[in-house]
Amino acid sequence: APTPSWQATQVQAYLNSGALLPPVTEFNSSGRAYPDITALAHHFMIVENGEVLSVDGTSASAPLTAGIFALINDNIFNNGGNPLGFLNPALYTAAASSSVTQDVIYGNNTTTEGSFILRTPCTTAGYGATSGWDAVSGFGSPNYNALLSALQ
Repeated sequence: APTPSWQATQVQAYLNSGALLPPVTEFNSSGRAYPDITALAHHFMIVENGEVLSVDGTSASAPLTAGIFALINDNIFNNGGNPLGFLNPALYTAAASSSVTQDVIYGNNTTTEGSFILRTPCTTAGYGATSGWDAVSGFGSPNYNALLSALQ
């Protein structure tokens, strides 16, 4: 599928930014780009079966982000509004005109280690972070209050 219209401007800006990109043979530069946003999820503390644990990655950031949008929907609903529905176009519009996230501008998602379990070598192919939307963190980590104001 081609890049959706609601993200085309940001994706093209990223592709033209000079940020680290993998070889063109390893990604579709004209398709749907992701992620849209990301949440900080390193040493994220949870309680499981009464035990406090530290977790990392998508297992922590996805429920956190879902919770943020559930709270925004709840606030909108309790003030007589309609739920957000398909969020992506509104998110891209809000992010283009305000600071609804904490932008992640440094870093990349390359690897420096191979997988012993999968027996794969390390790779330096990946994407680099830059100002605005990027293929490492999307628009960055959500700012609840700013998102609430922008999406109401």
